[in-house]
Amino acid sequence: MKLQLLWNILGIVLALALLTGAGILLLRRLGKRVRKGKLVLLSAAVLALYILTGIFAAYLRHPNVSESYAENWENSDFYGDHPTGERVALVTTNQAALEERLRLFHLAEERIILSTFDFIADNSGLDVIAALYEAAERGVQVEIVADGFNALQKIDGESHFQVLAAHPNVEIFIYNPVNLLKPWKLMGRLHDKYIIVDDTYLLLGGRNTNDYFLGNYPSDTYSRDMEVLVYGGGEALTQVESYFRQICALDCTRPYQGANDNSEIREILFQRARSLRETYPQCYTDYDYAAHTHPANRITLLSNPIHTGAKEPWVLWGLTQLMADAEEQVLFHSPYVICNGAMYDSLREIAGNVPDARLVLNSVETAANLFGAVIYSKERDAMLETGFDLYEYYSQEADVSSHMKSALVDNRLCIVGSFNLDMRSAYLDTETVLVIDSKELAADLAAHMARMEASSGHVMEDGVQVPEGIVVPEIPFFRRAVLALLRLIERPFRFLM
Repeated sequence: MKLQLLWNILGIVLALALLTGAGILLLRRLGKRVRKGKLVLLSAAVLALYILTGIFAAYLRHPNVSESYAENWENSDFYGDHPTGERVALVTTNQAALEERLRLFHLAEERIILSTFDFIADNSGLDVIAALYEAAERGVQVEIVADGFNALQKIDGESHFQVLAAHPNVEIFIYNPVNLLKPWKLMGRLHDKYIIVDDTYLLLGGRNTNDYFLGNYPSDTYSRDMEVLVYGGGEALTQVESYFRQICALDCTRPYQGANDNSEIREILFQRARSLRETYPQCYTDYDYAAHTHPANRITLLSNPIHTGAKEPWVLWGLTQLMADAEEQVLFHSPYVICNGAMYDSLREIAGNVPDARLVLNSVETAANLFGAVIYSKERDAMLETGFDLYEYYSQEADVSSHMKSALVDNRLCIVGSFNLDMRSAYLDTETVLVIDSKELAADLAAHMARMEASSGHVMEDGVQVPEGIVVPEIPFFRRAVLALLRLIERPFRFLM
């Protein structure tokens, strides 16, 4: 049984036993008798109420940005007058994203840092594990931090992760392991996705580490996503590594306890690493990064607070400042939108200041996040009232949705990262976003956004204008039924979605 899950079950059993025992003692003192079965059910109900109360009490309130944070903010800090030496490029396809990881891990000489929300030992996940293990074998120090909720489901007890963790050059950390007896910490999740290699390479964006986001392996669903590669070291890499060190130093971040070497699994990883060299020879040869990247005038990391409680919305607030300061245009892509009143106010502020403000998100037909689809279907009019031009993305491939979290300001500032326009990204999760001043990168991002918009319907008050040749997918019966059910029950839980 998975180690962390075992501890959770033991804790719950102990809590139930204590509650039941206390109930029996209390009833005996009162001279009353009750069947133990009913008392166990009552104890379980009390424990469930305790967990739900802890979650709602800790996270229902949404803090504001502190005066000290706001006073230290200057929009001008995100712009530069000349190239810094850092160079940048977009990674726009899942296949390119997998190949970039293989290339970077092959180039590593000293260290690899990987932060991920969701890491699964499926096809692409095993590719990453094998490439990391091969790097560790040649002396590279590998450090990984993963979110505790997903680690409980997909890392704890999984043999390939156990073997990777057993290597002397590998350290795996788990941010905020699940503990049901501390519900006031449950919803604080690590949502960051980035890779650092030596002092030279940084890859940051919205992709998790599995087949849904990497490679072209057969999968039930796929995601269109975005990452930015930073080449040449510099301030951005230093900022992200400092952020990583702070995450790992937290009391809520624990070393992974499941290391277990296994010669058979180790040989499987060696064979997979050799196979990757044969399948992707282009990732194991010289590559001219300077020729494939653009200069940047400045790159700055935006991040949320890293504690596990309800957070000040640093990223949301910062993006609002930068977008509302635009002179001509703001293009904003998010997989879905789940807003509270303050977030709607932020959107109105941006649209009120900027002549051309556009927001592109998944349509109800294509959205992978069903809660997001339901809430958008209920609040489409509220989104229109913000003043943004609203577009719904219709993928022309079955079971493909957008997971892209990016923005473009005045064809100059490029914003790429893990931040969704929802309450979870604003107030609950850790988030990392790079703000990049580069007109050349902006041109690439604008072209990519234009292609996405060409497959999107323009939402108007009287309906959706769909471009000629674009097919709006039908919603299968089962999905319609699930959406109808969620429509009835979503409101109390939307701040957690």
